[in-house]
Amino acid sequence: MAQPLVQNAISTLVINGLIEGLERPVSLKRIDVPADLIEPFQHEESPHVRPNGAPARRPSTLPKAGNLTLSCSILDAISNGRDAVVFGADNTELSDSSVQLPPLVLKMARRWQGNKVMKEAWVYDEMESIQGIAIPRCYGLFQVDLGGYIEPRPWTKEFDGKDPDDEAADDVGFTLSRGEFNKLPPILKEFIHHPDRLCVLVLERLGDELPSKEPISDEDKKDILDLYLDIAQFSIEDDWQGRRQNILRAADVPPGLPGSPSPNTKKIHKWRLVDFTAPHKTNLKPEYVHLISTQDVRCEMDW
Repeated sequence: MAQPLVQNAISTLVINGLIEGLERPVSLKRIDVPADLIEPFQHEESPHVRPNGAPARRPSTLPKAGNLTLSCSILDAISNGRDAVVFGADNTELSDSSVQLPPLVLKMARRWQGNKVMKEAWVYDEMESIQGIAIPRCYGLFQVDLGGYIEPRPWTKEFDGKDPDDEAADDVGFTLSRGEFNKLPPILKEFIHHPDRLCVLVLERLGDELPSKEPISDEDKKDILDLYLDIAQFSIEDDWQGRRQNILRAADVPPGLPGSPSPNTKKIHKWRLVDFTAPHKTNLKPEYVHLISTQDVRCEMDW
């Protein structure tokens, strides 16, 4: 029986059709995201603060990183945001055919926005233990310096403007003071010097987003709020995540991989949370993180 793809098994991503008019594929290499990419924000002492500060990263349970190559082409855009464009992966093929490959998507950063996707990759590393539980499985961050005047499809795709509230500042360097820029980790500073750098996050493909005009059952409401409870244990907040379109149904099985039980409720969630491009880690207690993380969803959905 084929074993499912392990999250760190792929080292090379080869994409066909990434650049319109260019027949040859583009090869990207997996990069490791530093564990200290996001510096914890320490709130002043209060009843809502953890006495021992922000929680340490949990040890990874993944095996030694693999050396597989994933080849694919891309379908039409599934999601078209200000920071990135999500494409369905088509004609996927692994260099090891004995490994079970689930349906995938490629989240491609727009020009100058690679730092946002890198921060999201950090979140998936930080919350590795709830991938396939409350968040999608992440199969790595890949990048390439394209050079010249090459423009891949995510850079030529116009933002559809369906999310007018999304005005988060670009922190590549343009909107930061010199002091703020100097405080950025070196790996994030590199983006200001590499405008031709493309970053791609490989994720398992999920189902449809939470509907806006259909009634949501009490069972689904509780399941979605419990997703945020799973995430709250890591004391990670994201001011832009708590929106209806960032709540997706779990993948259909098959062809997707089955979910695992939540460490908190012991039940298998029917939903997943996505889009963590503006994260910050704090020293707040989980119950308070859960409260503030669900405010926007409760308000938008009138729960």
